[in-house]
Parts: sequence; structure tokens; C-alpha cells
Amino acid sequence: MGIYILQYDRYHALGLRRILEQLFCQQAALHSLLLDAKEILLKPNFVVPEHHERWSTTHPVFYLTVAEILREWGKNVTIGESPAFGSTRQALARHNALQRCHELGVRFLTFRKTKTIPGIPGHPHFHKLTVAAELDDFDAVINLPKLKVHCQTVFTGATKNLYGCVPGKRKAYRHFVSGNDLSAFMKMIHMTAAHVAPVFNIADGIVMMHRKGPRGGEPFALNRIIASESYLQLDWLFAAMIGLDPASQPLFRALPDTQVEQMRNELAAYTSDHPDFPSLTGFCHATPIDIEFSVPQMLRSLWRSLRQKFSLSSS
Repeated sequence: MGIYILQYDRYHALGLRRILEQLFCQQAALHSLLLDAKEILLKPNFVVPEHHERWSTTHPVFYLTVAEILREWGKNVTIGESPAFGSTRQALARHNALQRCHELGVRFLTFRKTKTIPGIPGHPHFHKLTVAAELDDFDAVINLPKLKVHCQTVFTGATKNLYGCVPGKRKAYRHFVSGNDLSAFMKMIHMTAAHVAPVFNIADGIVMMHRKGPRGGEPFALNRIIASESYLQLDWLFAAMIGLDPASQPLFRALPDTQVEQMRNELAAYTSDHPDFPSLTGFCHATPIDIEFSVPQMLRSLWRSLRQKFSLSSS
């Protein structure tokens, strides 16, 4: 599988379009994968509806540029997400992106319906899992994560972004019942991501989030876009890029040893001194916290959702 590191240092629509068109031209497999695909789902990171210059979400210029290219290819494009609270529409509104979606003919949805998939055999809470039933309405998913540090999982990129295909409060509930078992939690993430099965992954690392995450951190100019058919390879490279030993991270410790060893061999060239890796001067990782949500955290999450619904109905 191919993996691409593209250098770009701003959210400029025309320049970003040139970069992404070059990527798509290089990625012949993407054209073949999308050849018979008419309905395309874009899955950005809208962790919550907040302004893109708080750096927790995929930048609107990034996902709208991808959408524009796909529309010109004759594809029907939908932006789909399930924020921790609020809706995809609210996230797009915070990004001032609704008008551009209308101009491009890009639809959007918040995942609401569920379907059941197999989980971790014998696990008291994760033996059966649910994902968005709306995924069945699309021929292909393109994953557009935001690169960030993460207080609970060290970093978040392509794999964990697909956890956003779990509708509503089910995501928070899985934190709540995790028993602080990070290994089981990450296995659950892998099973969810494998079911979504995006055909391509393009990560927004032009400005990533550091010091804290997945929200409340600070911007760090990584000046990189990472792309791959494999969300796992993308995350392995990102982990190496920010000075981590990928194999020792929770995301990869939850995989079979043979799969980790295969990625280690395939991506052996991508070490900390790789010429395409940026300087990390001033970069800071997040302070670790437990994966488990407390009762007060769950109540705050529910309150925020109710407040968002009330605000939307009153407007």
C-alpha cells in the first residue's frame, strides 16, 4: 500500500487543491476504487461543533477541497459525522461552510441510526458493537482525520477518527463502561474502524493540535498532509513523525504481534530522522488521563447535548 507525505503550510484553497490533485493523480488505486462508486461519504473529525481555529476539527478548506474535486469527478458527496454533542450541520455552521456545501451540492448528515456488528468475544460490554446504519447508503468512505495528540490514547489520527461512525452517546457510554481497560477499548476501536473500511485516508496535519487533546490544545504547525489506503499505516507514520515508537502505543499494542511486525517491516524507513519529517521544536505531547469516563463526565456530556438541542430548536 502506498503512503504519502505532502508538505504544505497553509489553508489556501487553490494551493491545497493543487496538492490534493497531485496526490490523486499519483494514487491510481483511488481512481479504480472509486470507478463504480457514485455515493461518497467524507468522514472528517468534528469532535464537537466549534470554530476550526480552535484546531480540534478537520479544517473546512481541507474537506471542502476534497469534496469539490470529487464533485467534479461526478460523484455525489455527503459529509457525515456524529459529534460528541451537537450535529454535523452545527459543526459546518461554526466553520462557515454551509453556503459552500450548498454551492457544491454537497449533502451532510449526522449519524442517528444503528446496526449491530461483532465485537470482542466474551467482553461484558464490547461483545456486540453498533455503528451507523447510514454507512450502508454509500459506495465508499474517504476518511479525513485531524492529526492531534490525545490525553487518553496518546495521539489520534485516522483509526480513531472512524470511531465517529458510532452514533450519539454510545461513544461516551463505551468510555464509561470500559473499566479503564485501554487494551480492550482500543480493540473495540479497531473493530469499528475495520467495519467502516475507508477506501482512502487523507489526514489534515497542516496545523495539528498539541499539548492537550482531543480538544483544548494548542496549534502546532506540522505543515504535513499524510495519505494512505491504510488508516493503520497512516497512524504508524504519524506516531513516528511526532517522536513516538509506534509499536509501543496503545493503538498498536492492541493488534496481533504479526500485524505489528508486518507494519514495522513495511515502514522501517520512516524513523525520526526521515527527510520528510518536520522539526518538532516546541512540540509537546499531552498529559495522560484515564480512558474511563466518570459519572460527572457523562452527565456533563448529556447536558451539553441537551443544551445544543435546545439552542437549535430556539433558533
